[in-house]
Amino acid sequence: MSILYRIVSVPEDDFSAFQKWISTERSTTPPKEASMLKAPYVTAKHGLIGLCEVVAKEGAKHNVRANVICPGYVHTSLVDKQIPEQAKALGISEEDVVKKVMLKDTVDGEFTTTEDVASVALFFLKSCNIFLSPFS
Repeated sequence: MSILYRIVSVPEDDFSAFQKWISTERSTTPPKEASMLKAPYVTAKHGLIGLCEVVAKEGAKHNVRANVICPGYVHTSLVDKQIPEQAKALGISEEDVVKKVMLKDTVDGEFTTTEDVASVALFFLKSCNIFLSPFS
């Protein structure tokens, strides 16, 4: 997140250099919700969403758009590593971690894939519509 902040922390006179630049950051675990054993992670994601909102508002007059993709749990090796760790910390089975912790609030009970996230990112990057701003 600090890299994104440095990129967008430019004087307003220079902001036009970012015209039509899109910040599309991937954010897993619904960041507006609390998540067991994830306080630092959720805190960082709240900061990322706040930064995106500021970039969207400050950049709008320069035709700069900013979006954050917030899927649920994305099936990665990091998530695979967390399943047994959370099972031990919560005193439940690994299957229960997946079904009752990670995927309990999903519509389909499935992990999001990296391909799903990539397709949404490409959609944002290819779109020239202003309606995709967080404030439209």
